[in-house]
Amino acid sequence: MNLISKNVLLLMVSVIYSINAYSQNLKDCSFENLSKTKFYPDSMLQFNSYNTFRYDIIANIKNSKYPIELRYYCPKGNYSKTTNAYILRGTKDSLIATKLETYVLIGSVPGFTVVGKDHNESINLKRTQICLKGNYCDLYDVLSKNNFFTIRGSTQLKEFNKKKNVEHYNDSGSQAYFEIKLWGKVRNFIYDYDPGWTDSDIKRGENIHQIIEYLITNIKDNVK
Repeated sequence: MNLISKNVLLLMVSVIYSINAYSQNLKDCSFENLSKTKFYPDSMLQFNSYNTFRYDIIANIKNSKYPIELRYYCPKGNYSKTTNAYILRGTKDSLIATKLETYVLIGSVPGFTVVGKDHNESINLKRTQICLKGNYCDLYDVLSKNNFFTIRGSTQLKEFNKKKNVEHYNDSGSQAYFEIKLWGKVRNFIYDYDPGWTDSDIKRGENIHQIIEYLITNIKDNVK
């Protein structure tokens, strides 16, 4: 067998292996398999009622056409009208990541677009959208490994333990909001966090941390 024939054979083997691996990936994430995922139903909030996102900047997650969609709302403070949202949407071919930044205040913000009014204040929006490597199976895998479909939310700091050698804590930015849609299933929940406190449920704290890091890191590292 000459060199060219060997290279052709190796290429064919590589292509067949890739097709089989891709097919297996989609098979594992088929509707039938994902529909069996243990999933806690709607939990705490009305959907899209959170702060500035009540202004219909994005559609209700219940109307999402994607097999899987995850939203993470990160306020600058509990009562702030300044908010970041990280959204990952998965298809069989790609992951679509969107970062939304909003400011609601009198006037406009450089680099933002005014998309509406709230009484005498302007709703300023900046949208960054990118495509990531992978597909909905990759997102499902991250969430599944971190128990995201069954994890409990937390709404009171009494569930947390005060860190040693920390005299005070600042609760002005102590909540994160999550929404998830997996095929026809939808849920949302709140998670408290603060630099001066640790989650009494260690596993839950680790899971949430991993998910937030995955979202922020993947989107931030790919923003040009």
